[in-house]
Amino acid sequence: MADYSYANLEELCSIENQQKDREETEAILNRWQQKQVASGVEKPKMVILCVSGGGMKAAVWSMQVLQKTDSLMQGDLFRRTTLITGASGGLIGTAYLRELYFQQQNGAKINIHDPLYIAYVAKDLLNSLYRQ
Repeated sequence: MADYSYANLEELCSIENQQKDREETEAILNRWQQKQVASGVEKPKMVILCVSGGGMKAAVWSMQVLQKTDSLMQGDLFRRTTLITGASGGLIGTAYLRELYFQQQNGAKINIHDPLYIAYVAKDLLNSLYRQ
């Protein structure tokens, strides 16, 4: 069980930990910027995604919105995304689409904009997860 005592929280928020977090975050951002510039983007735009929860409806909604957004960005959405956060169903739909993108980037013949994938996530009730 996590220790949420005041003393433990103070230790986690120490000046040393804050500095380490800052340095690691700056390194992440610098790597992202270098990757964007290396691909020929002079002034890269950073995308941060935050999806809402709400069970299956949120999973379908998030996936559909991100598919459309990616298509409007000519397939650049996930390449420009630095952080994905959210809750519950929204993260399930987003994770599903992100995995499809990952497979596509690794040579799989996948069209991540295919509405078939929305149908797949809409019918997947995750029953095996709920039973555990």
